[in-house]
Amino acid sequence: MSETNNVPEHVDIELSRPVLVAGVQTKTVRMREPKVLDQKVAQKQARGDEAEAELLLFASLCELDPQTLNTMPMRDYIKLKEAFVVFLS
Repeated sequence: MSETNNVPEHVDIELSRPVLVAGVQTKTVRMREPKVLDQKVAQKQARGDEAEAELLLFASLCELDPQTLNTMPMRDYIKLKEAFVVFLS
């Protein structure tokens, strides 16, 4: 993990169940550091739905299909939320 000013460029997240990434089942996903544009694009696509905007943002940052996030266990989605917070400090 490369860091600038103690903020990582990415975070690896260990999931409780595997997800399909590029045709391969994996239990670890990588979330990259968000940029302002990532949030703007997610909000525009979600058309005012805050939960959908968050899901689209996380899908983009982890390079996952949004449907993958829709079908993952809530405990794993919460791990994505916790990883996202790391970038905000």
